[in-house]
Amino acid sequence: MIKIKPNFKKIIKPLILGSIKKVIALSLFVFLGTVISYAQPINDKPSGAILFDVSPSDVYFTFTNELATNSLVQPLPSCGSYAGADVWFKMTVPSSGHMAIKTKTSINPKVVFSVYTGSPGSFSEYACSEDASNTDESSSLRINDITIGGEEIYVRVFRYGSSIGGQFELAAYFLDGIAPSNNNPANAVVLNDDGCTFTFQTFTTVSATETESFNEPSCGNYEGGDVWFRAEVPMSGKLVIETNPGSMDPVVVAYSIDEENLASGDYEAMEEYSCSINGKRDRGGEIIIDDADLAGTEIMIQVFADYNYWGGTFDIVVMEPRLDVCSDAIELRDISAIDKYIPYTNQYAEQNGTEPTCGGFIDKDIWFYVQIPANGELVIDSKVDATYDVKPVLSAFTGTCGNLTQYDCNLFGSGNAFASKLTINDADLANEYIYIRMYAFSDPNGGVFQMSTRQPNPSALPVELVSFRSQVVDNEAVILTWETATELNNDYFIVEHSVDGKNYVPVGHITGNGTTDEIQYYTYEHVKPYFGENYYRLKQVDFDGQFEYSNIVTAIIKMEEAKINVFPNPVVASRGINVRWIGDFGKENIQMIITNTTGKQVFVTEIDARNERESFIDLSSLGLNAGIYYLTVNDKNALIANQKLNLVRD
Repeated sequence: MIKIKPNFKKIIKPLILGSIKKVIALSLFVFLGTVISYAQPINDKPSGAILFDVSPSDVYFTFTNELATNSLVQPLPSCGSYAGADVWFKMTVPSSGHMAIKTKTSINPKVVFSVYTGSPGSFSEYACSEDASNTDESSSLRINDITIGGEEIYVRVFRYGSSIGGQFELAAYFLDGIAPSNNNPANAVVLNDDGCTFTFQTFTTVSATETESFNEPSCGNYEGGDVWFRAEVPMSGKLVIETNPGSMDPVVVAYSIDEENLASGDYEAMEEYSCSINGKRDRGGEIIIDDADLAGTEIMIQVFADYNYWGGTFDIVVMEPRLDVCSDAIELRDISAIDKYIPYTNQYAEQNGTEPTCGGFIDKDIWFYVQIPANGELVIDSKVDATYDVKPVLSAFTGTCGNLTQYDCNLFGSGNAFASKLTINDADLANEYIYIRMYAFSDPNGGVFQMSTRQPNPSALPVELVSFRSQVVDNEAVILTWETATELNNDYFIVEHSVDGKNYVPVGHITGNGTTDEIQYYTYEHVKPYFGENYYRLKQVDFDGQFEYSNIVTAIIKMEEAKINVFPNPVVASRGINVRWIGDFGKENIQMIITNTTGKQVFVTEIDARNERESFIDLSSLGLNAGIYYLTVNDKNALIANQKLNLVRD
């Protein structure tokens, strides 16, 4: 028998090699599978940029830059410490030029982005997102530029200083784009000292643009988006400019300007007088002017959001700091049937006169005077302003300044904790004047408090109006709503309308609810408002014919090309066009102007638009060549509609 000795090398080696090959193959399969699961994003390069629609609101969509590479596209981002791993998107800027882009993520490092104009291979960086730091949860950018309206932009998204990948969210949406009316010095809103009250007005810087050819303020972080005001410095040379934060922290700047520059509109000649970022009690700029050289002159006031070009709302008031001597007392004329609390402040006052006999007097008193009604009855009430927490003390005096006798002094009133209330029921004081001295309980700094003067037993109770609002619907109608808390003998409301804020005409009649102590709601629709700014007020009429006016609200109807219908278009150059419009312009006359592509006017006319709704323009006498022209309809209310005309040969 022949025995065969096994060759283990020949047997084992193939088995080992085969097993190794299988392991390698399996490993390679797993590895490739992993790579396939996390493939490079399709928008890793500008050529693969994802088309991203600009939405009406901030709707976010989820993407990733996992396994994205450095696309090496120049110029590199100017923010965010770019380290690669970028992904790309394409967007079309709205024709208005107003839009916002935002990103957010929960992964560190955070995502930032850069915006480019042009096309791949010839990019120019337009802007780099704000808040571009490693600690920010999100980054954002507001575009407010009509020059790129309708253009395509590229958005390059990456992580701050890192090539780490991960998910992020992206949103792009329209902004309103309507700049505030006082967006530039030429349209500055006039602020008046409203009877020495401390009544704030609310404004916004949202959609405001940067004032060009203007030196940046010396305080705050100015990023554009400012609004403007004008105020006259009283002959005392003293004026307080106070702002309160709303949805933004306001910075306030005061500028001096001479009358010649003011009349000519040379606002570049303005010189900064003072700049403030912090008030006494909050992050609201406050400027106190005490300068005899400015007495009787006008100043310009600029307000912008600190570290925030998105803007927001804020409150502002101007006031001459007076009332702090008896001879400078303000007369209280509004003696109502219900408590109408009006804000005042003593924080800028000084001590004058002898020390009162009650109330922990320290400093800063202010003075008022009022005539007692014929029945000898009057209630002078006050309440604590929740923001300032000033506890008002009231003292009443008879006589004249320099010869006063204290009549009453009250520290804590009934119904209003820590507030004073004086109740006068004295026939000897009928039709006489008394003086009221206010100061804060044990408070040397002062602040804002509220005060009311009313008859304790009125014969007729007026309507207590809680709110009065306006809302524009579809840019065609204005819905007015108002709310009352109490009514007595309320016969009806007249809705009055104005196009200049001065001359009002009645447009609606709403029946009142007589007498009620329950909240009542009212609505009126004005279906034919004018293009431009519309003003509304309510005239409330009692059964006995007495009436009161409400505050004024406004509503803006924007001129749109859809409101102007031009036909035929194209038009034969030797014929004519019809121009038809819908609605009222708010002015007696409107202008129609035709210009060529170089901006030269070739036709101008002015027509009475009150009773007409259509106008014919005869082109035969103008001798125009075929080509593109533009028709401008100007309502002289800063609202203009443009229509392109295409003139052709016969």
